[in-house]
Amino acid sequence: MGEAIILRRFSVEIHGLPPSFLSIFLYMKYVYICFVMIKTYQYRLYPNKKLTKILNDQIELCRRLYNAGLTERKEAYRLSQTSLTYNLQQNELPAVKSDNPEYNDIHSQVLCDVLDRLDKAYKGFFNRVKSKGRKGKKAGFPRYKSRGKYNSITYPQLGFKLIHKKSSSKKGILQLSKIGYIKVIVSRDITGGEIKTCTVKRDKAGDWLATFTIEFPDVIPKIDKSENQPESITGVDVGINKLAVLSNGIEIDNPKLINRYEKGIKTLQKQNKIRKKLAKKHRKIANARKDNLHKASNEIVNSGDIIVLDDLNIKGMVQNHNLAKSISDGSWSKLIDMCTYKVANAGKYIEFVNPGGTSQICSSCGVVVKKDLSVRIHSHNNCGLVMDMNLNAALNIREKYIRDVWNSLIKENKKPAEISTTAYHKDMQVESMKQEAPML
Repeated sequence: MGEAIILRRFSVEIHGLPPSFLSIFLYMKYVYICFVMIKTYQYRLYPNKKLTKILNDQIELCRRLYNAGLTERKEAYRLSQTSLTYNLQQNELPAVKSDNPEYNDIHSQVLCDVLDRLDKAYKGFFNRVKSKGRKGKKAGFPRYKSRGKYNSITYPQLGFKLIHKKSSSKKGILQLSKIGYIKVIVSRDITGGEIKTCTVKRDKAGDWLATFTIEFPDVIPKIDKSENQPESITGVDVGINKLAVLSNGIEIDNPKLINRYEKGIKTLQKQNKIRKKLAKKHRKIANARKDNLHKASNEIVNSGDIIVLDDLNIKGMVQNHNLAKSISDGSWSKLIDMCTYKVANAGKYIEFVNPGGTSQICSSCGVVVKKDLSVRIHSHNNCGLVMDMNLNAALNIREKYIRDVWNSLIKENKKPAEISTTAYHKDMQVESMKQEAPML
């Protein structure tokens, strides 16, 4: 079936839309700007049948607008070598509403966000072209969004209100302009934060989620170097058999969720007729993994005032096909991200050290004891130390930080934040203070 949207410059009829992939949503993203921390909280929505139809209709109209905007940009460049901008297309929205009355039922800022997503897709494409692609990969020109590949709408500034009167109850109401009142489970308290944006998303299983971008005051680290002692420094070694082992002896199990659910997933994959069941199975794994990572990161952050980890090249490690599945299942990157923002919330510090030798050196005498990574017990005959290999690595990580960084802090009378061995935050994208939600 074809679908048509009339824009000011072109009459566009679109057929056979190719598939595309949406940006991956990060459960919790944070940035530091002007002493402000921005997070995203996600809550489950329970719309009734009437509201579900309205949401589905609005998402479909927004998808068509996105595709029409993409066609308009392509045609403008093909016919007159003109590159359209976000502002030019935004100015056409009144004409779109006039020619297509159904768009009057959608909040104006939601429509603006659709064009903003398209503009970001173009900017991302041009940035990749300038950098000659990512490691030889294609730059990836913006694609049309097929049904099922455009699943959310965003209120970037106005048009929504979260009503949560009783702090003792998780039940709340989300008011969305031109949609209605939707039941929401407020599973996390947002006291002290200011909601900036709201994104309503339909997941692959057909359930609805609300994602809020919330601005919190930044937490200034409350640790004083002169009062802090090396005993409050915790070394952490992440692994496969154990998700993490701390230098104080605490071990955090790796539930290995993929192995637990793999058989059921393969069975559903063979039965292509039940996509929703497969999506729910994947969601169950994702939720279980997320829950485990939150518990693990809480235990790590509570273990000391300065958390020290290996500066691992995780992207490079997953290229090893023997380790890729286990590393991805353990979600090392997400665990480190959670530890990083939770450390910031707690007014503590997180540091990273070069991982070289941490699994080979004896933590008791400092002698290198060569061993294969398949060997799970560290044993040194000379000094008689016998312990779990991950615990030995965690102790080495802690000792390396104390030796290479902590002693310099004491000597130069600096705080931990003033000397960072790897500057982990260099990879965290600093965003502008524009009131925008992440593209879904």
